Amino acid sequence: MAESRRLEVLRDLGVLTFAPLVYAHKPGMAEWLTKWAMDFGSRVPGAVQTATIYPEPGVTEYWQTRWTLVPMRQMQRPGRRVRSSGRAA
Repeated sequence: MAESRRLEVLRDLGVLTFAPLVYAHKPGMAEWLTKWAMDFGSRVPGAVQTATIYPEPGVTEYWQTRWTLVPMRQMQRPGRRVRSSGRAA
C-alpha cells in the first residue's frame, strides 16, 4: 500500500497524531531508518519525529551529529501542558 493511501486510512479513522515506529535489527540500518523517520515526521502533518538506535561502531558519532530532535514543548497538543519530565500535566 502506498504511503499516501496509508495516510488516508489513518485520517479516515480519525487519527490526528501518530508516530512511525522504526526498528534497526542489524548493523547499518539505524542511521538511514532514523533519517527517514525524522524526515517523515517533519513533512507529514500529524506525524511525530521518531528515531532508532543500534549498538554498532560509529553510533555515537552519527547520533550526536546528524539529528536535532523537536523539543517536547513543540509537540504538545493545544491546551495540554507538558512538565519538564516530559509527561503531560
